[in-house]
Amino acid sequence: MNGKLGALLLVSSLAISSAGPVAGAGTPAAPADAQADSQTGAAVPSTWVPRKLHFTYLGFTRYTCDGLLGQMKSILQRLGASPDLVVKPYGCTQFEGPEPAPGVDATFSVLQPATGGGQNEATGKGVPAVWEKVTLNSDTTRRYNGDGNCELIEQVKKRVLPLFATRNVDYSTDCYPHADSLKGTRVSLDVLRPANAQPPGPASH
Repeated sequence: MNGKLGALLLVSSLAISSAGPVAGAGTPAAPADAQADSQTGAAVPSTWVPRKLHFTYLGFTRYTCDGLLGQMKSILQRLGASPDLVVKPYGCTQFEGPEPAPGVDATFSVLQPATGGGQNEATGKGVPAVWEKVTLNSDTTRRYNGDGNCELIEQVKKRVLPLFATRNVDYSTDCYPHADSLKGTRVSLDVLRPANAQPPGPASH
């Protein structure tokens, strides 16, 4: 995403041999995007909860293993995964180029609203957190002939969002397989992030 990499969601598409997704016959797809976060509401007593993700991507748009890993790591970070996030690829069968069904395994922790007096099971302390709004976009425009990251964002909504505490989820898409999309896919939601707290220790592998 050039100079927007810290404020926007995902890394730029790269050549097939390095990382980027390709749509159909090899046209580079637009990278997914995110709007800057904004805090909403007062602090919420929360706790860190460990999570594991086993994610296999299946879609018309193809990704290299490194490309999917970069996309998924950025998405998980934007959704509020802990700084000790570990993401590893699996299902890689090619030395280079797009994979038919690449995947990632990830271990991390997420903030959940506290129960039982707001105590963190690991430290005995509650973690003050705030709700922040995040918007994920597939950013597909006329200058691309593929589906961008429509399918990836759709699969993230179904299989990744349930691992996080979320609210006010707003989803829209005009993305269909084997068809160009002008508006792409968009999901906007509130996620929990720490206010003034240390991150949890290393996640269990």
